[in-house]
Amino acid sequence: MKQHWGRGWLGIATVMVAAGCAINDLPAPTFIPVTTGPMPTLIVAGTCEQTPELELWLQTFSISLDSFQRQMDEAEFKSTEDIGSDIRALTGIRDNLIETTSPDCGTVIHRQGVDTMTSAVNALEDFQRDSSSNLSAALETIRLQFQSIETERLALIERLNQQLDAPP
Repeated sequence: MKQHWGRGWLGIATVMVAAGCAINDLPAPTFIPVTTGPMPTLIVAGTCEQTPELELWLQTFSISLDSFQRQMDEAEFKSTEDIGSDIRALTGIRDNLIETTSPDCGTVIHRQGVDTMTSAVNALEDFQRDSSSNLSAALETIRLQFQSIETERLALIERLNQQLDAPP
């Protein structure tokens, strides 16, 4: 009886080793980009004279920019195998911003934010496809673009504060 079990285990071990060797023969998975299709048109509604609309948009825009930059900074130091979830998260933040209605005075900065986010997602996808691409240099350029956006965002925050301080 003992010999019967021993031969069974030997047979199972042989099959497992053969299957393990076959796994290495599988082709590498194909990279499927997260961002496909044309960028949707931004939605413009209202004017910046309407303080509640400006305030709501600025809050959403600011939170989106901060979240995106934080996630991008974390993704920079990950391997090509681990970066996919970050790319999907960043794409989600960008897509939510695209769907956010912008008042008239925010359309330029809104478009700049979306375009910069798209550049970051593209840079991360390029790195995922080819780890020899210089991700740090690409993201440094993108950080400079975010700094330019930040200057304009602060000007709109100052405008909002003046509107909030103005007598009714």
